[in-house]
Amino acid sequence: MARINVERVIDKLEYELKTALKKAVEITAPDKGIDYQVLFKEFKKQAVKNCKQWEMIESNAVDTD
Repeated sequence: MARINVERVIDKLEYELKTALKKAVEITAPDKGIDYQVLFKEFKKQAVKNCKQWEMIESNAVDTD
C-alpha cells in the first residue's frame, strides 16, 4: 500500500484533469455555458473535502523512481 496526498495529486495533474473535465462536460452537457475554471475549482474543493488528506492506494497504482 502507498499513501497519496489527494490535494497534491490534483495540483500536479491540474492541466490534465482540467482538460479531461472540459471534454467530459462538452460531451455530456454541450452548450451549457459552463465556466471550466469555476467547475475545476469546485471539483478540487469537493475532492479534498470528501477524501482524507492522505489516502491509501494499492502499491500497483504507484511507481517510484
